[in-house]
Amino acid sequence: MQLAVQSAIDVALHIVAEASAATPEEYGAGFIELGRLGIIAPDLAERLRAAAGLRNVLVHAYLDVDPARIWEHIEDVGDLRDFAAAIDAFVGT
Repeated sequence: MQLAVQSAIDVALHIVAEASAATPEEYGAGFIELGRLGIIAPDLAERLRAAAGLRNVLVHAYLDVDPARIWEHIEDVGDLRDFAAAIDAFVGT
């Protein structure tokens, strides 16, 4: 989950750097900027922003992570699929 979200963050920040003058101050803000630019849906941007927060917990507080909570977020993998589809459509244009 951490690697998948990190990959999405990397893609988001790369596109924001190319498509906008904005410089996100935190990882999740890259998704918000993509939503503002119309590259992804705003509601998806908000969910991915939350996923970036989960990534931060996994990376920085891994000893305190509740495995049951992580399993709850596995269902969010659909958001990553939606993100990939939106980016594919954007890159294809």
